[in-house]
Amino acid sequence: MNNEKMTVHEALRTLKMLDKRIETAIEAPFVMTYKASATKIGSETLEQVKTKFKANYQSAMDLIRRRVAIKNAVVLSNAGAISVKRDIHIGDNDYTIVEVIDMKNNLLSFLKRLAVHLSNQSYSKNKEIAFNNEALYAAADKAVVNMYGTKEKTDNNAIQTYYNSWIDANRINVLDPINIDERLEKLNEWITEFEAKADSAISVHNAVTVIEVNC
Repeated sequence: MNNEKMTVHEALRTLKMLDKRIETAIEAPFVMTYKASATKIGSETLEQVKTKFKANYQSAMDLIRRRVAIKNAVVLSNAGAISVKRDIHIGDNDYTIVEVIDMKNNLLSFLKRLAVHLSNQSYSKNKEIAFNNEALYAAADKAVVNMYGTKEKTDNNAIQTYYNSWIDANRINVLDPINIDERLEKLNEWITEFEAKADSAISVHNAVTVIEVNC
C-alpha cells in the first residue's frame, strides 16, 4: 500500500485527471476470439496480446482504487473528520458514512459502466464462438469438395485427415487472460452488495442522526 500526501487542491486536480483516464481504461479490450491457426494478432504474438489484456484490466482497477482513495480522503477532509469510525463493511474494506455516500454518487457509475463493457465483450465472444461452430462443419465439407471433388470421407484417410485439419485450423479460440466471465460475476456481486449496504447505512444514518439548524 502506497502512502502519499498532497493538498486538497492537488487532490482535486488529480481526480479530474483520473476521471479521464478511467473513462478510457474501462473501454479497453479484455477478451477476443481468433482463428486457431493464427500465431499473431496483427503484429503481436498471442502472448503479447494476453499480457496487454491483463495490463488493461489491472490498469483500470488500479486507477479506480486510486480514485477511491483520493476522493475518500478529500471527502473526509471536507467533513472535518480525518480520524473517524469506519463501521460500514463492504467487500474487504470498511468505510465511513460520508465515504459511502460519495462512492454511491460517483464511483458506482464507473463500476457499472465497466460491468456493462465486460458483459458486452463476453456476449460478443460467445456469439462469435456459437456462429463459428454452427458454420464450421458446413464450411469444412465445402473445402473438402473444392479439394477432392467430393465430401464423402468413408474409407478415405486422406480426405478425413484434410477435413480434420481444416476444422482444427479454422476453429475459433478465445483469448481471455482475465477470465472475463468470472471478473464480471465478482464485479456484479460487489455492486449488488455495495448498493444494498450503502442504502441501508444511509437510511439508518438519516433516521438516527440529529442535525442542528440555525436560521
